[in-house]
Amino acid sequence: MNQVVAQKLPVSMRCPQQKDYFNKASIESGPGVHMTPRDLAAETARMVLNELGLSDKEVHKLREVPAEKLVEVQGTLAQKRPGGPDAQRW
Repeated sequence: MNQVVAQKLPVSMRCPQQKDYFNKASIESGPGVHMTPRDLAAETARMVLNELGLSDKEVHKLREVPAEKLVEVQGTLAQKRPGGPDAQRW
């Protein structure tokens, strides 16, 4: 299990909307100790929507965005951050 999955699985299992997706899971490397702060996550989400030309009322349209476009937006936003890409904050 890679580090990303190890961090997201415990969070996903606690999310009520995910209850139907898990029967059992084994987290062998422990939960993430540091997650993105809520304010930074919300800011990043707004930036992604803005970059895609979507409003906060159009979040459901993210499902229609090709994965390649999301990767492109991720790269674009990483360059716009003060100081450039920062893997510790993203």
